[in-house]
Amino acid sequence: MLRLALLASFLVITLAEARPRVAVLTDGSREQRCSMVRLLLYLDGLKLESLLHQGDGAWIEERLGFYAQCQLRLQENAPSFPEAAELRAAVRQASVPTILEQLLQPSKERLHFLVWSGGDEVIEALSQIEQEHADQKVLVAKRTSIHFLGELSGSALAGLKEWPEMEVIMTDKQGAVLGEDWKSHVEGTYADVLKSHWMATNILQKHGPLCASYEAHGADAVGPHMAGEFYAESPSLTFLRLVPNGLGSHINPSYGGWGGRYELLPGFANVWRDASDEESPGKSVWRWLTHLQGDWSARADWCVRGPGRTNHPPAAAVNGNVGSSVLRAKAKAGQKLSLDASASTDADEQRIGKAWWHYTEASSYEEMVDMDRSLTDKIEFTVPFDTKPQTHHLMVTIRDGGTPSLFAYRRLLIEAEAGQDSSPPASAPVLSGKAVDARKVSLTWTPVTDAESGIRHYQLYRDDVLVKGDLTEARFIDETLPEATTFRYHVVALNGALLPSAPSNSLKLATVADTAAPELDTVRVSSSQLTLTFTEKLERKSAEMPGSYLLTTGAEISKARLSADDLTVTLTTSPLPLTKTPCFLVVTGVRDLAVTPNGVAAGTSYSFLYEDSE
Repeated sequence: MLRLALLASFLVITLAEARPRVAVLTDGSREQRCSMVRLLLYLDGLKLESLLHQGDGAWIEERLGFYAQCQLRLQENAPSFPEAAELRAAVRQASVPTILEQLLQPSKERLHFLVWSGGDEVIEALSQIEQEHADQKVLVAKRTSIHFLGELSGSALAGLKEWPEMEVIMTDKQGAVLGEDWKSHVEGTYADVLKSHWMATNILQKHGPLCASYEAHGADAVGPHMAGEFYAESPSLTFLRLVPNGLGSHINPSYGGWGGRYELLPGFANVWRDASDEESPGKSVWRWLTHLQGDWSARADWCVRGPGRTNHPPAAAVNGNVGSSVLRAKAKAGQKLSLDASASTDADEQRIGKAWWHYTEASSYEEMVDMDRSLTDKIEFTVPFDTKPQTHHLMVTIRDGGTPSLFAYRRLLIEAEAGQDSSPPASAPVLSGKAVDARKVSLTWTPVTDAESGIRHYQLYRDDVLVKGDLTEARFIDETLPEATTFRYHVVALNGALLPSAPSNSLKLATVADTAAPELDTVRVSSSQLTLTFTEKLERKSAEMPGSYLLTTGAEISKARLSADDLTVTLTTSPLPLTKTPCFLVVTGVRDLAVTPNGVAAGTSYSFLYEDSE
């Protein structure tokens, strides 16, 4: 069903989509059993068409029994949760004939076939369609999306090339974020929602039999301090991509969302592989990790509590258009779009926050666009100028004030027409600057305007060599320069058509002489080694002389080695004796790399107790 809405001063077309239909093919491995627990809690937004299992399916019946015990509570929180009996009717033994029957089943809605295992059987079923049901091949292709875990073989890919109208997705490296080795792939505080305390509090304990059946890490496998941690759920990415949360990632794999982001495999019109956000295939998943884990936590609450004691996701609205479908619009380069999320609401009547951002990796326009805004209902977005047609994915994230905080999103897909500009900027920047210290100069210049296409960025040159070519602000600090040296700078402004202005004035600046002595910044101590870090780069000869260092512990220094960064010195010592009185490391004679070298200050020392050092 098509629906028309007015957004700013241009037309928006939204496509209302039914709940995504899914079929799952599983072998019941531990990782897949963990994913099944989560899948059952998302069936208010997904329609489980069939559940095909390889081997003994007793584990499925057990979890459906747990689901049945939670069903009434789940339906109180979200009435669209299915009956347990309906799910039991969808369970079947996997085989090529049952897969074939599933693929041939007529439907107007696309089927998302989630292949957690049994990829060879799926390929064989497609081959049989080509051989025995050739008249239905195009229909099957158009109404089927197949999502495989792992990369497919060359022969399988060659066969799928004969199905250009069927969407095929492969999750490989992105799956590692929710894989068994997640500790190596999840950055910073994002990992907190996978650790044992979070899992025990939010999922494993006091959330009913279904959540308790989640097979988290056990003490026998990982040690008592890690018992209860998140196990592995790479298969979950296949259905998290389909959750109707406003990201719209089920419409096109390149959009990105909870299940990762994908790009076309070179040479294919239908096969998608892992894509990277900021050159990291993991970030396309872990950037959403706290959101999707919080959402899972809320659903775990739904298993045991009624609506008055649980949290529910907010609803995002843009310019009065409420819902989760992707908003699409056409616009001209330079057009200003007024966007308003004030009609967003929360079912639990909590305060909500908004954040606007430009999803650069999902957009065809690859340069950074400054539209990040938080805690504001309304923003104005100016469509960047480009001589080629471009797409922009504008995002608004809505966060409620509940516990856990829940999120809704809205994606605005802007199709920008190509702009035309054949004249460069009329004026040139005026450059000024000053030396900051021995290694650094500060540069500023007057901003330039261009009435036709605006200024896209500036290019800074040092001695006629490009230093930085994508500056969006009229300032730059040039660092790590040699001391007491003169440089010549100029700046060029590029407009939206990437036509350059005349060069700015040429500016000569000189760094000052280095008169500051290096300082001892940090020391790490182990039984036969001390690692020293200094505040500036050192002269290798003086830094690697064992006689430049003295220990008052009775231990001897046999070797001093300067690392490649020229800042870190590693001292090899005889075993340090355990002592209850402070030991002293005295540094003398170590010099920096200045034209006139500066030695460390007299009396530079570090005291430590070796028994406390490790």
